[in-house]
Amino acid sequence: MLLAKRLSLLLIILSLVFPGTVRCQVQDSLKKLAGKYIQAKLDSATTIELQEKLFNAGKSAVPFLIDKIDWNEKLVFGEKDDFQSSFANLKRRDYVGLWAMYLIEHIQKGSLNGKPDETVEIIFYKHLQLEYTDMKEMKALYQKWWDRNKYKSPAQLAKEWKNDKRPLSGSFYYWK
Repeated sequence: MLLAKRLSLLLIILSLVFPGTVRCQVQDSLKKLAGKYIQAKLDSATTIELQEKLFNAGKSAVPFLIDKIDWNEKLVFGEKDDFQSSFANLKRRDYVGLWAMYLIEHIQKGSLNGKPDETVEIIFYKHLQLEYTDMKEMKALYQKWWDRNKYKSPAQLAKEWKNDKRPLSGSFYYWK
């Protein structure tokens, strides 16, 4: 952890000294470092522990989760605690990205206590069954939303969520 902090500080200093040259590399390095940190916290966690760690990470988990939206992999539940977690209502063979979007919705909504309520359940496409290409489209929607909102406070995000200013608002996709 100390090494990670020192590396972050060094990258920030380099970006100040060489702003034009290093900025993109620094941002990419910091993003990768944050992803590695979050991934390390998630390794070997049960589903409930995993969910709690992501909620406790708050907004900092959003880029990590957005990155998972277009994974062409399906959830496979099998542990006992999977059915006690708040996202157990996702289908047993849904895309990993649905799980990631589900958690992003709860992070935006302000359900950061590890026990989100049941107001967000399953994602639907207005006319068809979800396919992998839909996951890519939804990732773009979530990324666009995050780019516009990443500097907002959790309270502002929660207020916008309540006012239906959500990542999928205005698209063919919706949560029900």
